[in-house]
Amino acid sequence: VANQIANAFNATYHPYYGVYLIDCNATVSLSLTIGDRDYVIESENLITKVDKICMLTMFPMNAGGFGPQWILGDPFIRSYCNIHDAGKMRIGFAKPLSK
Repeated sequence: VANQIANAFNATYHPYYGVYLIDCNATVSLSLTIGDRDYVIESENLITKVDKICMLTMFPMNAGGFGPQWILGDPFIRSYCNIHDAGKMRIGFAKPLSK
């Protein structure tokens, strides 16, 4: 899944560092559908700049199992507050009030 998203963003995988490099001026967004809701992650949370190099904050993953796997991770956590309700065994997401 990460490879397909990176290709759509014109990012290239750098095997030595294990990251996808992307143009620092790129403007990208990723929309994830969870249940019946769409969650959009914007460039500011998808691209990290280190010195003069920019990289996607997503990585390829293959841990076996059934079908594609995905860890939402930092880009999603920076974009949405995670609300855990252990009593009702559910999780919710909300836009932060400020950045």
